[in-house]
Amino acid sequence: MGKGKVISFLNMKGGVGKTTLCKDLSFFLADTLGLKVLVIDIDPQSNCTQSFYEKYQSKAFDRDGHGNQILKRDIPSIHNLYDSSVTSPSTTDVILELTENLHIIPGDLQIVFMERNTNSANEQKLALSINKWRLKEKYDLILIDCPPTYSFYTTAALLASDYYFIPAKPDLYSVLGLNMLTNVVKQFVEVDQALALHGRNIKCIGIVITMSSDSPGMSKRIADIRDFAASKDIHIFEKTLPYYEKLLTGRMDTFIADRDDVKLEEIIRSIASEFIERIEILDEQQIVN
Repeated sequence: MGKGKVISFLNMKGGVGKTTLCKDLSFFLADTLGLKVLVIDIDPQSNCTQSFYEKYQSKAFDRDGHGNQILKRDIPSIHNLYDSSVTSPSTTDVILELTENLHIIPGDLQIVFMERNTNSANEQKLALSINKWRLKEKYDLILIDCPPTYSFYTTAALLASDYYFIPAKPDLYSVLGLNMLTNVVKQFVEVDQALALHGRNIKCIGIVITMSSDSPGMSKRIADIRDFAASKDIHIFEKTLPYYEKLLTGRMDTFIADRDDVKLEEIIRSIASEFIERIEILDEQQIVN
């Protein structure tokens, strides 16, 4: 696949399965397909991080004198990238190695305070660090889990990104949200951050429909999303990620690849394969243009 790519997982709405897809896709790409993957959790809620901490407990937790789990001291964190008290942070301050192929820049609740110090230097710090540490040479894919808002965190993620990916839940307001999101990115690229991007475009890998069902109402909403995507020339992924209660209420340390569920595994495998294929197609288009 050539030089590593940075992809932001975006949706301006919460509850669309964005974090679920980010963590499960990254785990499958690394564990099953053997790619070198770095996950960056820039969402202040840090749900993606918590799932990986639960799965790889020995990497994240120690035990106190009563046998209770406590987060390890000095654990790598995205906060260290923005904390002014950490002078010239290194990769070991920021990146936690979960397995040989899967690493994470963990989210941290403290990062919520970074938004108070919003400036162009802070917004560009993630992108500059990726370049400084040559992370695109180290990883095949760098996947960023973004918050469901347009904020400092989204700006930082997009400035670092080559592409963005949209998980979309079919509901009454899906198309409105998708239209707002694509307009925000267009404004970001062409106006707001045109200077910082140096003419670099950030294209959409595609939309993957999540939390779907077979009901007539849901079918209409899915059709609306497909019509919207066609009108904007945005790719729609072949497989949808259906609504599964167990994905929402199950254990945090259980990933799709861990479940004895042939259908779910087939879906995540298909999405992963199409994800890689879409990156290769867009890369080719960039070279031609």
